[in-house]
Amino acid sequence: MQQCLASLFSQQERKFWSAKLLLFCKMDQGLQNLSIREKEDAEFVIPTEEIQGEAINYDICLYSKLIRERVINAKAMEQMLLSFWHPMRGAYIKPLIDNNIYIIQFYHHIDLKKMLAGGPWSFNKCIMLIHQWKEGKNPMDIDFTHIDVWVQFHGLPMGFASETLARNIGNVMGTYLDYNSTFRRNSWNNYMRVRAQINVEEPLIRKKIIRKQGAEPTVITFNYERLPLICYLYGIIGHTETNCRKLLERSEEEISREWTGGISAR
Repeated sequence: MQQCLASLFSQQERKFWSAKLLLFCKMDQGLQNLSIREKEDAEFVIPTEEIQGEAINYDICLYSKLIRERVINAKAMEQMLLSFWHPMRGAYIKPLIDNNIYIIQFYHHIDLKKMLAGGPWSFNKCIMLIHQWKEGKNPMDIDFTHIDVWVQFHGLPMGFASETLARNIGNVMGTYLDYNSTFRRNSWNNYMRVRAQINVEEPLIRKKIIRKQGAEPTVITFNYERLPLICYLYGIIGHTETNCRKLLERSEEEISREWTGGISAR
């Protein structure tokens, strides 16, 4: 029977119809794939009234990330930080990605405000960077590069302590946020505390030269509060000099400590 069927077609005709059959099979597979893609790409809209569960108040949620040199125990971190924050309405910290990006959920804006005012926070000497939650924002796209920190100004000449000076120097450091209200009504202080948002990827500013018009210049120095790890080779937050990657790029003769432990407030 097979010999009879084969005799009906020449070898050239058999090749022709085999190629046609293969083409039809590929077209059929392509149509199936197209159908799958259409199903995958079609949006599925869920009516708002059908969404169950507690509504999230994004205004009191945060994303956070640790600048770390070691693996972190997320549960231990949550227990320790919550014991410091004492949220009256409660809070929780949930790891999202690779145990290094977290959601911090508060349940009252007063608890959130108290936590932010007391920062920066750290666990096991790993500083925590914080970013306001935005609905629909992918945490992988967040630029975790800034931190709010209190900075002490030392060596101010008498009469220099003022909000204007605090604002101007705070904006040189990064972005001025506030200064300690204890000193707002006394211009004779030679010391101030200024809160500024600084870039953790840039070296810490150690000092600033200031002067009044017609007077001699004065050098004031800065001490940063609650920063557990500082590289004293390059003034960068988040690692020690022994773990500084720039050591790999320099010879021992080129390495020098340009920052000292005095930059950390005691």
